[in-house]
Amino acid sequence: FFHSRFILKSDGRMGVSLPRSFKPSLWSSTFYWKGSVMTFLRFPVAFLFLLLLSSPSWASDLDKLINANGCYACHSVDQKLVGPSFKEVADHYRGQEGADEMLAKKIISGGNGHWDKETGGVMMPPHPDLTPEKSKEIADWILSLK
Repeated sequence: FFHSRFILKSDGRMGVSLPRSFKPSLWSSTFYWKGSVMTFLRFPVAFLFLLLLSSPSWASDLDKLINANGCYACHSVDQKLVGPSFKEVADHYRGQEGADEMLAKKIISGGNGHWDKETGGVMMPPHPDLTPEKSKEIADWILSLK
């Protein structure tokens, strides 16, 4: 009886002969039919994949560098926190010759006095561990904001 349900399909694969009265439930269709498993799982798998891609672990190296040096503790991209926003800095220095090098030096050495009105005199701490190249990379990114 059990073996009579198995049939050999024309492409050489084994199949199962089910009675016409068989009505698969969700469990039985995912259990018996491989195609149904993939059909059932394709949307949750796609959602999880997109969620993984949008996680902070896929953030850019520059964003990781800015975060690791504590810049986001005092600055935001578009809102004033303790210090001016990155966009305010970009607007202030945009078009000035040598602004990128000056900002890169300020990031490394820290600063006080340029933004007293906005910060209330709070000094930007120095970042002596940053290389001039990395500091210039951050400065170029800030100046690119609009």
